[in-house]
Amino acid sequence: MPRKILRRFLPHRQHVAREWYLRPLSALLHDPALWALHRKGVAKAVALGLFIALLPVPGHTVLAALAAVLVRVNLPVSLMAAFFTNPLTMVPIFVTAYRLGAGLLGLEPQALEIDLSFQWLVAELVRYWQPLIAGSLLLGALTAAVGYLNVLWRTAITWKYRQRRLGR
Repeated sequence: MPRKILRRFLPHRQHVAREWYLRPLSALLHDPALWALHRKGVAKAVALGLFIALLPVPGHTVLAALAAVLVRVNLPVSLMAAFFTNPLTMVPIFVTAYRLGAGLLGLEPQALEIDLSFQWLVAELVRYWQPLIAGSLLLGALTAAVGYLNVLWRTAITWKYRQRRLGR
């Protein structure tokens, strides 16, 4: 795993402890597991962040941070993985999740007519929430599994390549 690259970009525990807005959480943020850069911890953090990113709820970063603290995985990596869903990718991801969920539940996917109002949102949410949740959970689990295995595979290949290059 490219630890040097990650260490260069990820914030250090001491830097986070100095921030005034994080002082109330300093007791939680001093856990070494939240900052460790080992293979399995980073893979778990990527999986956790990707799963949370695909949930159709607001506040992915807050949820990813709370989940990382509860599960005790790398906090910055989990937060970075939670940014998988952003304003550019959100619509295609949730449309795919809706269609997948409709297929799982045996429903016919319906066309979505958009009217940007609160009344429209409430009325349409009642119609679409079950397939959206089902598809998001399945898509999130699949994406998390792929992310977890990808990190483990990539780090194993990198380690083997480094060992071969060193002549051992």
